[in-house]
Parts: sequence; structure tokens; C-alpha cells
Amino acid sequence: MAAVASFLVSEPAVMVRNLVVQYGELRAVDDVSFTAEAGTVTAVLGPNGAGKTSTIEVCEGFRHASSGAVSVLGLNPRTDQRLLRSEEHTSELQSRLHLVCRLLLEKK
Repeated sequence: MAAVASFLVSEPAVMVRNLVVQYGELRAVDDVSFTAEAGTVTAVLGPNGAGKTSTIEVCEGFRHASSGAVSVLGLNPRTDQRLLRSEEHTSELQSRLHLVCRLLLEKK
């Protein structure tokens, strides 16, 4: 499975490095870093007010990070929103997912 995923995507699907999100004086996200590899399930867990929603909103491109770096499929979700949401890009992702599923089913 890992070989299939690495063949289709050579870098993490999501990469977050030293993410900080501030609302005035409130630091909602404080130096968070993680990667979500292609072909895996990643959960963002924490108590209320831990910054989960703010982190995901930055990954979706809906919110600005105060500092840090975020990459989704090798693209910046804030500056590359149009490309990440384009029909062509979505079709490519669907094709990759279909291929992964087919290869996994054939392997069984």
C-alpha cells in the first residue's frame, strides 16, 4: 500500500510546519507541526479551544496563518485556492484515488 501511495504522490498530502494562528492577543494555534501522508487517515484531536478548527481552516485556505507554512498536495492552500479547487485538479485526484482502490482490490 505504501508503495502505491508513494508512486502516486511523492510528498505528504498535507504538511503543516510551525503553524501559528492568532486572533488579537489570543494565540489559538501555537507552533503546530504535522504531516498527513497520502493513503493514510489522520485525525486532529484536542479539547474545545485547542485550535483544531483554526488549523483545518488554514489547511483549507479559508483562514490566514499568523506564521508558519502549510502545503496541501504540494500547493499553498491560500495562494493556490483556484488550482486546488479546479475541476481539472479534482478530476486528477479522483483518478488517483480510483487507481489506488483498484490496485488495492487487485492485491487482495
